[in-house]
Amino acid sequence: MDADRRAGRVTERGPGAHPLTGPIFVEGAEPGDVLAVHIDAIDFLMPLGVSG
Repeated sequence: MDADRRAGRVTERGPGAHPLTGPIFVEGAEPGDVLAVHIDAIDFLMPLGVSG
């Protein structure tokens, strides 16, 4: 953890800890903020999925 993270300023945007789950970056979000996510639809490119 560097000084920027301790002060609550995240300066890097990725890559995530796990390619399927994130983390994600939200412009303007600060520690302690709550994020509501509503998924309207999911479109798949292939008729199957693999996680490894």
